[in-house]
Amino acid sequence: LPNSMNKSKMQWINSSLKRAFKAKNKAWATFEEEPCRVNLNLALGKQELFENLECKAKVKFERKLTQDLKSNSKGFYSYLRNAKKVKSVVTTLVKDDGSLTKTDADTAECFSEAFSSVFVSEPCGPPRTLR
Repeated sequence: LPNSMNKSKMQWINSSLKRAFKAKNKAWATFEEEPCRVNLNLALGKQELFENLECKAKVKFERKLTQDLKSNSKGFYSYLRNAKKVKSVVTTLVKDDGSLTKTDADTAECFSEAFSSVFVSEPCGPPRTLR
């Protein structure tokens, strides 16, 4: 979730989820002010609690939508429309020399160089076994 909870996009938000969201953000702010193991564990616990509550709220909302499908198909299709993923396009990247890519081909070449430096080419055939 972003820093703020957008009710129109996330229709499953309820009051307990909002409280957990605020508690999670407060715990992380406390950890940033005073980083120590106790504050970290507290923030991680609040984060996990929030994620569990969000998952349960979303499942409950989606189950209700499917149960009401025959009587309220408009709500179901509205939710599906809003759930579509927005695909963003990478327009420019910073090259090794500090300049920006200008064309899609330059951007693709920059990605290719980055990925080729990470991935290793392995020989064909069965994998070697360690002895």
